[in-house]
Amino acid sequence: MTYAIGEPLSAYAGLFKGFGWINIFGIIIDVLLLIPLIIFAVKFKNRKHGPVPKCFSIGEKIFIFICLVLMVWNLGLEEYAFKFNIYFELYLLSNIVLLVAYYAIWVSFFFKQRTWKRIATACIMLSVFIFSAMWLDHRALGSFVAWMGVTHVFVAAQDKYDTETDITAPSKKCNSLLNQS
Repeated sequence: MTYAIGEPLSAYAGLFKGFGWINIFGIIIDVLLLIPLIIFAVKFKNRKHGPVPKCFSIGEKIFIFICLVLMVWNLGLEEYAFKFNIYFELYLLSNIVLLVAYYAIWVSFFFKQRTWKRIATACIMLSVFIFSAMWLDHRALGSFVAWMGVTHVFVAAQDKYDTETDITAPSKKCNSLLNQS
């Protein structure tokens, strides 16, 4: 199936019928969502977490994993494609805008750690799942997004950055060495 240059983007919505059970756009979105989280886990591996109840910590991981799987697994989309052609364009546009905002806040977070930035990234990740569930008419994803949202935002809000460190600023040890000379 080929498409001419200049055709509306909605013409590509039919591509989902050829994917079977796998949503290739969902895989791309999942990978893009996970890259900053992996960098965060590696960069801040020795960081102490805030006081989070174990049920929220475990629930967050379970619900995020389920949402990531459901973004890839087509339930119903294979048979019906998008209800309206505009839904495909809205699906791509909303995910692109949210992913750009997600990366902008993560880049900002890696330079200056602030609690509000962690909450913002959690809310944007939640929004990606909400919009995907809405445009794909994916009821299973939509139901797990609600649970993921409660646990993920709660855990992100509990992760306080007491020092609110700026990694670009010199450390206290460097300052004391500079003051000695």
